[in-house]
Amino acid sequence: MYIVRIYCKEVPKYTYLQRSVCLHYSSHYGATPNPKPDLFYSLTNTLVEGPGHACAGVTFGDTGKLFSEYYIDKKLDEIYSIERSKIAEIGAFSSFTRGIGAGKYLLDLIIKTLTLHNYDLVVLTATKQVRAILHSIVAEVTDLGAATIERVEDPNTNWGTYYNHDPRVVVFRLRNEKVWNSSTVPKALPVLSTA
Repeated sequence: MYIVRIYCKEVPKYTYLQRSVCLHYSSHYGATPNPKPDLFYSLTNTLVEGPGHACAGVTFGDTGKLFSEYYIDKKLDEIYSIERSKIAEIGAFSSFTRGIGAGKYLLDLIIKTLTLHNYDLVVLTATKQVRAILHSIVAEVTDLGAATIERVEDPNTNWGTYYNHDPRVVVFRLRNEKVWNSSTVPKALPVLSTA
C-alpha cells in the first residue's frame, strides 16, 4: 500500500530527502544541488518513510524569489498580476522507482493538492522528460523560456550535465478541468525494503 508523506524543514526526514534528491541528481547528471523547498512530498509505502518511490519539493511564492524566477526577466507576480501567496513552485523532482508511474502519480497529486489549497499558478524548471509527464496531466502549460546555467542563483553549485537536458521554465494555472479528469494511479508498487 502506498502513502504520501509530507515533510517540512523542521522534521529530521526532510534532511534525508534532501540528501536523497542530491544523490539522485548526482547519479543522473553528475550534479550536487542543495534543494531547500518549503516542503517535501514523498510517495512511499506504509513500511518506509522515504525517499520511497518518488519525491518532489514545493516552495511557496511568498517565501521569497523562487528557483525558476532566476531564469526569467520579471517576477511571476508581475507577469501574471497575482499575489505571490497564490504561486507555488514544484522542484527537486526525483523518481526512485522506474517504470511504474510513481513520479507522474506524485506530480498529479501535488497539483491537485495545490488546487484544493487555492493556489493559482504553478511554476517548474522542467527537463524535456518532466515536461512530457506534465503535459499528460495539465492541458495548458506556458513555456517562459530556457533555464540556462548562466542565470543560476548560486554559480558555485555543481549542476553536472543537468543543463544538457533542455530545462525550461514552465507555468500553468490550476483552474483546469484536466487536473480533475486525469487518472494517474500507478501500476502496482513494489514493496520497499525497510533494511
